[in-house]
Amino acid sequence: MSKEPPPRLSMHLLERVKTLQASFQQTDFAQKRLRPTLKLAQIVFTGGVLVYLIWRLSQIGWGALLGAFPTHPAFYLLSILIFIAVPLCEVITYRLIIGQWVKGGLRIFSRKRVFNEALLNFTGEAYLCERLAAQTHLSTRQALIAIKDNNLVSALLSNSWAIFLVILVLLVGRADVLQTIWQTAPILISLFALVCLILYLIVFRFLSHLTRLPARIVWALAGLHA
Repeated sequence: MSKEPPPRLSMHLLERVKTLQASFQQTDFAQKRLRPTLKLAQIVFTGGVLVYLIWRLSQIGWGALLGAFPTHPAFYLLSILIFIAVPLCEVITYRLIIGQWVKGGLRIFSRKRVFNEALLNFTGEAYLCERLAAQTHLSTRQALIAIKDNNLVSALLSNSWAIFLVILVLLVGRADVLQTIWQTAPILISLFALVCLILYLIVFRFLSHLTRLPARIVWALAGLHA
């Protein structure tokens, strides 16, 4: 026959379970009370940014701004296409990464780009992380990993294009362009180029350890980012 645990131990475990349950309930209650506050802070922050932009534009002058606008419709059509190209690409890239479409993806990724360009770099990624965790099966940690994987492949491809363009400039006989740039600050530019090259080689060599994405997904992402 199995021995029953001592009464004191049983009471201690029961009290411990009740304490943990109370702690979880308090945490859930705090999160529920915190959500409206965070929503209000988001609205106030967005409104503050809008008011600031209106104030800055008013200092320039609305008449001067309207007079400086291009009149040809092709300019606006091209601007819309250029702006929307990146969000459209990201809708597909994140479908490949997380295995499902992000609900309202075009709107979410467009906002992400606005946050990055109008506010600070990577504020868009912070917004995207919250949206991915809320609208997909991903946890916050998994959403961060998905964003990291996408940015890693994008950065690797961007650096590959930079190296390719440098080689292309040398091949077409325009080394004078690079020499002119190098002469502005030879030591600083050389160190910067060396560090970038070393980081590029490290990331390229250990890419399989830095991301859990299958090779076919990585190549698909590279094709989309290209």
